[in-house]
Amino acid sequence: MKVNAATFEELPESPHPKIKWEYQIVEGEFENRRIWQTQALSEKGCRFVYQNLNNLGQNVEDPRDLLSALQNVIDQRCTATVKQQPNERDPSKPFYNVYVSADEPSLPF
Repeated sequence: MKVNAATFEELPESPHPKIKWEYQIVEGEFENRRIWQTQALSEKGCRFVYQNLNNLGQNVEDPRDLLSALQNVIDQRCTATVKQQPNERDPSKPFYNVYVSADEPSLPF
């Protein structure tokens, strides 16, 4: 899988900006399928944005470096684990959490 997009978005109806992620499966039975993830840059959500970036090798310490870090992960190969959690408000629409980590670089031998 690889990171196709990681974009910063501000919406007038939302109190917090968001990071929108798009991942693409690059091989195997599900090749070319996509997984999407949206993370709010709220007090609680920032932790998960920075965790994603850290797991992809981008150690962001200054929030002003966020946009460049997002650009640096585009096309990066990664592994994702998707976990489903129940939605108590609407059981027909469960929550999906996406956890990413960078693929180990392949060795030349």
